[in-house]
Amino acid sequence: MAKNVRSIALDNAIETELKMMLKLGLTEAPISAKTLHSRLKSKGIINGGLSTLSKPDRKELIHKYKAKQIEESGFDEVIENTYGSMNYFKAQNKKLRVELEVNKSQLSGYTANVIEIINRVESQSTVKVEDLLLGIAMADSGK
Repeated sequence: MAKNVRSIALDNAIETELKMMLKLGLTEAPISAKTLHSRLKSKGIINGGLSTLSKPDRKELIHKYKAKQIEESGFDEVIENTYGSMNYFKAQNKKLRVELEVNKSQLSGYTANVIEIINRVESQSTVKVEDLLLGIAMADSGK
């Protein structure tokens, strides 16, 4: 059966919104029929109920983008780690803890470098770094 122009336009709008949700990522815009429906309705693209998205070709499109979003989020197990499941949040927590440790390590290294720079500047010149930093801090607070 051939689709009418409104149906084709809606399909295009649905796919555009799915692409946007995919780009935003799993944590900001998890793809599901319900979240997609809410976003489309809030933008005035659709007025109908959730059943608007229940046609087989639209369901398949939503499923395809959802699987792609989960895959791009770095999870190997699509079924076990779907957004909202306990496994998803445990994996996300583990990933964030590793990232936090890397950031702490980098901060420690950067702090040591700054201290080394300050010590060298103060030992090899008459410039007081503390006075320079105070001037910068005062200028920033006045903005």
